[in-house]
Amino acid sequence: VSGSVSAAVTVVLGNTALWTAVDTQVSELVSGLLAAPVVRTAIGDAVATAISGGELGPAAVVGRLAGDLVTDLLAAPQVQQALAALPVVFSGLFTPAVVDAVAAVAGAVAAGQLSAAEGARQLEGDAAVQQAVQAVVVTGVQDLLGDDTLWQAVGTQVMTWAQQLPTDTFLLTTIQNEVATGVREQLGGPLGDVAGPLVGQAVYGLLADPAVVEGLAQGLITLIGTFRTDTDAADAVAQAAGAGAAAFIATAVLFGADPLKAAEQAAGQVLANSTGFADGVSGSVSAAVTVVLGNTAL
Repeated sequence: VSGSVSAAVTVVLGNTALWTAVDTQVSELVSGLLAAPVVRTAIGDAVATAISGGELGPAAVVGRLAGDLVTDLLAAPQVQQALAALPVVFSGLFTPAVVDAVAAVAGAVAAGQLSAAEGARQLEGDAAVQQAVQAVVVTGVQDLLGDDTLWQAVGTQVMTWAQQLPTDTFLLTTIQNEVATGVREQLGGPLGDVAGPLVGQAVYGLLADPAVVEGLAQGLITLIGTFRTDTDAADAVAQAAGAGAAAFIATAVLFGADPLKAAEQAAGQVLANSTGFADGVSGSVSAAVTVVLGNTAL
């Protein structure tokens, strides 16, 4: 039983045409989901909630801004195409070493030598599986950061959003009120009562000025563009994502462990040890500051 099951699993998992077809169908599924406005809105709402933490105040304003931006970005055809191309997972995941590991576990489970749960834990802790997952994630992030068409669309959408913001009086009023309340509570007393509304009004005036918002948006676009085109910095991010994914898979087998925390620590360690990442952050921030401070209209 064990041998026949292992042999069958080896044939199926080793069939690259099969898994290439699966990848294609998954990509088409992602494309179809992103084409639905209700899905894009749900993703934007999830981003807004994650940032705000479900609380009111300035965090809610930032969350809404980010959520609306993500929703609009997902509507761009270039963004949809780039994201739909990412799930090329299965054809790259089932390396010969992974196929052998899965086949061996499947045979042992079929023969009653391992329970299904034990088999899953064994695979999660298998070095070949972890390496394959890391490689797939690294490649995906590298492809994403290197997609010029995608990031041009992102830049266009950010600028469009910035051009629309000064005319959104409801949102500007909401931001004004939240800023005023925050300053009032921070300073307290008569000073807070006077300064809060004044600062809120000043923020409203700044964000209602197209030159200011577009200038800041151009700074953000420069920051992103400079960072992602820095080969060393982009590679560090991809390697960090891969290390995080591998740590998540490995830690999931440990009772009482926190896989997400392990992933964050692994990714953070890679970035902390990367001079390319540090240089990339420094260079991109400098470029963005130069653009913003050199904008005389702003």
